[in-house]
Amino acid sequence: DYCAAYTAEIAKLVQAGSIHILPDQPDPGSYYLPHHDVTHLDGKGSIRKMRIVFDCSAPDLNRMSLNDTIRAAENNLPAMNDVLSLFRVGTYAFTCDIVGFYHRIGLNPDSSARMRFLWKDFNSAKVSTYEFLVNCFGEKNAGYRSIETINVHARKFESTHPLEAQVLLKRRFADDLNFSHFDDDVVLNVFINIRDILASANCFLAKICTNSPKLNAFLKPSDKIDSKCFSAEESRVTSALGIGWEANSDVLFYKNVDSIINYANSLPATRKTILSVAPRLYDSLGLLH
Repeated sequence: DYCAAYTAEIAKLVQAGSIHILPDQPDPGSYYLPHHDVTHLDGKGSIRKMRIVFDCSAPDLNRMSLNDTIRAAENNLPAMNDVLSLFRVGTYAFTCDIVGFYHRIGLNPDSSARMRFLWKDFNSAKVSTYEFLVNCFGEKNAGYRSIETINVHARKFESTHPLEAQVLLKRRFADDLNFSHFDDDVVLNVFINIRDILASANCFLAKICTNSPKLNAFLKPSDKIDSKCFSAEESRVTSALGIGWEANSDVLFYKNVDSIINYANSLPATRKTILSVAPRLYDSLGLLH
C-alpha cells in the first residue's frame, strides 16, 4: 500500500502539470531535491492521506542546500491580526481557499533546472529525472512568488472593481481569503466578482464557509464547509491551536484545546514543559496570552 500510494502521488503531480519527466540522464550541474512522505494513518493502520515533501533546505554532500543559495524575498503577507480582525467586522462573512495556491505559479526554464528530483518507480528498476514546472512548497521564495502574482493580478482590477481588489490585496493571507460586510447583497456580489477575477488567472476557490443566506443559496453544496480554521502555514505544528470560525453559530473558536490541555497535564510542571506546550498554542490575536 505504501509503495502504491507514493507512486500515485508522483503520478498526480505529473497529471496536474506540476512536474514532467526529462529524457536525459541526471546532470551533475543541476540540483536534485531529496523527498519523503508525510503519511497519516486511520484507526486500522491504513493510509488515510499521504503527501510528498521536497526538502529544499537539505544540504548536498559538501555543498549548500538550495535554500542557502537563494536570497530571501521581503515579507509580502498582511498582518494576520488585521486579517482576522477585519474578517468579523460585518454581519455577513465568507472565507475560502485558493485551490493549489503554490502550484498555480509557473517557473521559468532556468529556475526549473534547479528544481529537479530523482524517482525510481517501485515497479521498475529505472531511475528517472523529474523537473518542477511550478512553485515547489518549501523553496524559500515560493510563497512570495505565489502571493505577489495574485497581488499583481488584483491591481489590474483596482479601477473596475476597487473593493474586490482591496480584498485580494489586504484581506488575504496567502491562500486564505476572508471578507465581511453588513449588507448580504454586497457579500454575494464581492464573492462572485472575486471568483471571476481569480478564474481569469486560472485560480479557483474552494472550502467556502459563510453565514450569508444569499451566498449559501448561491453555492453548490460540494463547495461549502461548515467551519474553518485559520493558521499560518509556517506556524502549523502537530496539535497547533488554530483559530476557527463556525459559520452557523458565528462563533470564533480555538482548535484542539482539550488535547493540548491533556498533553500539558501529562507532563511535569517544569520549565521544559512550558517550552514544549507554548509553541502549540496558535493565538495570533493574543486572546489567551
